[in-house]
This record gives sequence, structure tokens and C-alpha cells, in this order.
Amino acid sequence: MLQSILIGLVAVLGWCEYLTGTAMIQRPIILGTLVGIILGEPVQGVIIASTIHLAFLGAAWIGGTCPVNVIAGGVISTAVAIKTGIGVEGALTLCVPIGTLYLAVDSLCYFIVQFFVPKFDEVCAKGDCKKVSLWHWVCFGTFCLMYWLVTFLTVEYGTDLVGTAFEKIPESVINGIGAGTTLLPALGFAILINSIWNRKVGVAFFIGYALAAYLGMNPVGISILAVAVGILYFTLGENQIPDFSGSSEVKQKLNRADLNKIVMRSLTMEASYTYERYQGTGFLFSIMPALQKYYENDEDGLKESLTRNVQMFQTTPAVSTICMGVACAMEEQYSQDKNSLDPSMINSVKSALMGPLAGVGDSIFWVVLPTIASGVACQLGLNGNLLAPLVFLAIYNIPHFLVRFFGMYKSYELGLNFVAKLSESNLLERVSTAATMVGLMVVGAMTVNWVYIATP
Repeated sequence: MLQSILIGLVAVLGWCEYLTGTAMIQRPIILGTLVGIILGEPVQGVIIASTIHLAFLGAAWIGGTCPVNVIAGGVISTAVAIKTGIGVEGALTLCVPIGTLYLAVDSLCYFIVQFFVPKFDEVCAKGDCKKVSLWHWVCFGTFCLMYWLVTFLTVEYGTDLVGTAFEKIPESVINGIGAGTTLLPALGFAILINSIWNRKVGVAFFIGYALAAYLGMNPVGISILAVAVGILYFTLGENQIPDFSGSSEVKQKLNRADLNKIVMRSLTMEASYTYERYQGTGFLFSIMPALQKYYENDEDGLKESLTRNVQMFQTTPAVSTICMGVACAMEEQYSQDKNSLDPSMINSVKSALMGPLAGVGDSIFWVVLPTIASGVACQLGLNGNLLAPLVFLAIYNIPHFLVRFFGMYKSYELGLNFVAKLSESNLLERVSTAATMVGLMVVGAMTVNWVYIATP
């Protein structure tokens, strides 16, 4: 039972993804390896986890939806495969059905937290910042409790049933299932390619494939080359990168420590995610220290600002601090001179920014970076190297946190001027195209090693 309790806590750790700014800790290569360690089979755990990771490569939360429950699919499939001895083929057989079935857990949790949204409106109208924080964490705790309970019950009481069922399946059927499951990574790659395909740079996929298949380059080398090519494409473009120097015309009250505090709180933005406000409640929680500082002696102003910033918001989490910086700058300007702008502009500007930023952010942080990190880490993991999860996290999160902090600093510094500079250039489009080129090239290389079918 102790092992089942700990494996349940691993699932909770996966949901703590939303305390880390979606730092990819919920991916199978991370959680599955931890399950293997708990069950005393770390090498087998990392091998199974890396294989499931490839099958789920195209499973990303884009636009508030995901085709499978990655946490359940990775954790439960790895645990059952190790405990019953059904191996990699058995884990692959289980991961997609389990991941699909356990989407119901997400639906149930989102249904429950939906009832908490009016509580946010109520406490915002009262200007009660402590209660805003309380309901933010109540939402998160609801998901954690549900994930632990469901995972614990499944692993503790469902494992033997799965093992017995597998023993009764004829060997010929098992062999057929094993052959079929080798195609699951191909499905993951297909979903991935479909989400980022761009005819303008589609040739990058075939270049990556040719480098791996005919020149024998490994995914690490091709990833480095792809990033270099993407940077060249971006820097050699016709238009110049906009000048982001300068500062807002408003007297700024927030120092670097204040901005860092907002960035750290932004890591939890999706802890209170709902299908009515999406990231809106978490957005408010993130910038609340700034609002408290601006309206320290203006109780009515604080109430209005809380209500204004709890409205619907949705963008890629990694670039959300850009919107936060601009919103903080505009709230600061309005708090100092209420005739300087219409407060409705604050939400209008946030709405205008979140779409274009999500278009670029989703490509980079849900597709390109995870693909590059997976190409390097899975190469290690499939060989039983326990450093694979750490390598994956490092490759993904170094650029992730650089963008998160730099985006906050510059957008707050420039305020509305930041928006103007983005509008005057096609910077976002160029970044998106370069990122797509990198992603397609890496995927092309990865298909050589990990897309195949083996017949009995």
C-alpha cells in the first residue's frame, strides 16, 4: 500500500506542473521514472517512461484542451507495467486508453471548481486580497486531492485485474498488440506535425530526416543545427528587430524585487484554471501585489482593479508575463491619474495581446522546445540513463524562465510602448516561422529512429 500511496503522490507532483509555470514536470519521462524508482526498477522505469513519452509527444494543452490525460497515462501505465511484468509493449497498450479514460477526472475537477468562480467575484468586489489567494489555492487543492485518490485506487486495486486479463489473452493477440503499439510514436509525431506544419518551411522536415537517415547524425547534433538555422533565418530577415530600449512615461513604483515576485506568482497562474475565466483568476493572483501597492490608499480603486483583472484571460503561460507587465504599467498609470486613460483599455489591450502571443508561444513552448528536449532526453532514456529526466527539464526550462523574466521586465518598463513596438514590426510572425522550422527539422530527424513497425 505504501508504494501505491507514493505513486499517488507522484500524480499530485504531476499536477504541480501548474505551480511551476508548466515546466513540463508532468510529462511521462519525468513521472514514469519516479514511479520506477518507487517500485525498485529505476532503469526499467525510465525506459518505459521514455517510450510512453514519445507516444504522447503530440499531447499538449493548446487552447485549453488536450487529447489525453498525460499524468494518468504516464503514471498508471508505468506502474501497472512494472508491477505485472507486462513490459514496454503492455505499457504502450495501456497508456492511450488510460489517458483517454482519465480525461473524465479532469472534467469532474473542472466541473467542481466552476462553482468557485462566483466566490472570486464576491471577494474582489470586497477588495479582500487574502480571500482571493484562498480560493486560488482551494481550486488547486481540489485537483490534487482528486488526482491522488484516483491514482492510488487504480494502482492499489486495479493492477491485479490488469495482470490477470493479460494472462488470459492469447499469445498471438499479444504479439499483434505489441506490433501495433510500435506505431504509437508515429501517432504522436503525426499529431505534432499537424499542429505546426507550415508549407513555407516544410522542407525543413525532410532535411532533418535526410541528415539522420543518410548522414547518420544523431538527434542531439541535428537539434543544435536546427536551432542555428532558425536563428539565421530570424536574424537575416528583411525587417530589423524593434528597439525595446526606453521606458514608460509614468513614474514607476515597482522595483526589480516586486517584478520578480509577480513572475514567481505567475508560475501558479493555472492553479485555479476554470472553463469560465480560464487563466483569469490566476492572472489576478499573479499581479495582485502590484495592485495592492498602487491602490494602497484607495480602497475603491483596489476593488475596481481586482474586479477588472479577474476577467477571462488565456495565453501561453510562458509568455503571460508580457501581458502582466503591460497590465501593471497601465494600472499604475491609471492609479496616478484617472483621466490619463479609460480603465476598460486595460482588458482591451490584454485581449489584443493574448491571441498573437499564444500563436507564437504555443509553437515554441508546446511544440518546438518539448520536441528538442525529447529528442535529446529520450535518446538517453531508452538506453536506461537516469539523467534523461533532468536533461529534458534543463533544455526546456532554461529558455522558458529567461522569456518569463525578461518579458516581465521589458513589458513593464515600456508599458503601452511595448505594444506599439510589437505592432510596428512583424516580430511575432518571424519568431513563429523560425520556431516552426526548428521543430520540423527535429521531428524529421526523430522519425528515423523512433517510427517503425515490427511484425512477429
